[in-house]
Amino acid sequence: MNLDHCMNNFRAASRDLFNRYFRTKKGWKSWDESWALRENFSELELVMFQTMVCNPLGLPNTSLGQVQERIKVVAHNYPLPAMVNRDIHSGYWDFPVCELGSRTTLLFISFFDWDNLEGFDNQYVRALILDCPRHPEINGKHALIEAELVKFREARVRDVGT
Repeated sequence: MNLDHCMNNFRAASRDLFNRYFRTKKGWKSWDESWALRENFSELELVMFQTMVCNPLGLPNTSLGQVQERIKVVAHNYPLPAMVNRDIHSGYWDFPVCELGSRTTLLFISFFDWDNLEGFDNQYVRALILDCPRHPEINGKHALIEAELVKFREARVRDVGT
């Protein structure tokens, strides 16, 4: 099986399932009900990820939102536009580096959208910047990258240094 194909199928299935059956429109539900529905979907999404990506490819069943040490994110073309977070857990994506070079090693964390309740497209890939030789100050930070600009490849143990 092809990892890139599995990841893109998961991305589409996750998006379609949420947008058809789990999203809430303004005024439909309370804030708490909307977030409870989103949390329930997150549990289902994890099972989908494990079933559609991890299990068929023999990858570890790591939770979405944690670094997937066996899934590399690779650009179709370089330099790769990216939003890098200011601090790892800050939620601010305004670090001054906004392009990543071809020697940068990125590991998949999750798909990302700014809106988590009213529907999403899985527009971005959230990735760990494992190694960026041109900008070592961003090693360990997270990046948001347009999903259409990347493909997914299996990382070997030597790629991640474990």
